Amino acid sequence: MSASTQGESRLSRWWRALKASWTVFWYKPIAAERLALVRITTALAVLTDMLVQQLPYYSILYGPEGLAPHGYSESALLRGWRLTGYFFTTTDFTVYTITYIAWAIVMVLMAFGVRTRIVTILAWLLTMAFIHRNFHSKNFGDSVVRISVFLLMFMPCGDALSWDAWKRRGRALVPTLHAPWGVRIFQIQLCAMYTATGVSKLTGGGNSTWFDGTTLFYVYNDIILTRVSYVQLPLPAWLSPPLTYIALIWELLFIPFVIWSRTRRWVLYFGIAFHLTVFLTIEVGWFGFFALSWYCAWIPDGWIRNRLYPWLWKRVPRWGRTAEGEPAMEPGQV
Repeated sequence: MSASTQGESRLSRWWRALKASWTVFWYKPIAAERLALVRITTALAVLTDMLVQQLPYYSILYGPEGLAPHGYSESALLRGWRLTGYFFTTTDFTVYTITYIAWAIVMVLMAFGVRTRIVTILAWLLTMAFIHRNFHSKNFGDSVVRISVFLLMFMPCGDALSWDAWKRRGRALVPTLHAPWGVRIFQIQLCAMYTATGVSKLTGGGNSTWFDGTTLFYVYNDIILTRVSYVQLPLPAWLSPPLTYIALIWELLFIPFVIWSRTRRWVLYFGIAFHLTVFLTIEVGWFGFFALSWYCAWIPDGWIRNRLYPWLWKRVPRWGRTAEGEPAMEPGQV
């Protein structure tokens, strides 16, 4: 009887600990700057993508006589109930240009957090309008940006590091707390993305190049994917298997590594190095920068309090003071 009671007691303690962890994860307030940084980096990633990758080929990508001629995607858009298909029902190139400029302005406003609630809706609408204008302008990896602009519409991403917050708090830039659910969703999305891509690489069975470790060798010999000729930067065949397996293991074990506090920092550092290396060596578009914007959801609150705000206040001291001239929250406080 006593053993049974002891067993029930242990189970009860375990259940209480689980409920406490669940409550902390979803309800304990965290730094609003995390979600704000996701907003800022997403807007900058979209804007630089527009200026660097798309603008030089703008008429080819989106013009009525380009790669996707006028009416090319209309039937697919209507079948999928994609209302953004009604954006470009004209052959007047001026309409496309004005809309493109409006898209760029909206992304700038989103980065600065001006009228964030309205601007994030416009950012989603215009981003999807141009993606639907030419489905070939993006690759599968760039689906990350679609998720980002969609989720940010529903999140309080303007609570910090924004014009809205600055005006609302009497022109004071101070650390802010809010509910964590927005940050948690982006964290879960990042975990789901890496796990899904890792598992998908195993679906090829024994014939998959991920199993025999030759994936990177073939990628860097593909003249369509590689940025540098294999002759200029030869990858030794013996180096391909360890690099291939390291990338695969990192994706498959990302969730346990990022949950464990001792390995979280290092698995995220590896991810940053991984995405930057892939961008510099392989033609994958702006996917890496869209994915790295989700990393802002993992920035520790302590770094925001003790590093980010002191850095901001040092450069613009008046941002750290309230409208009455009294010092705002100290760097070490929340």
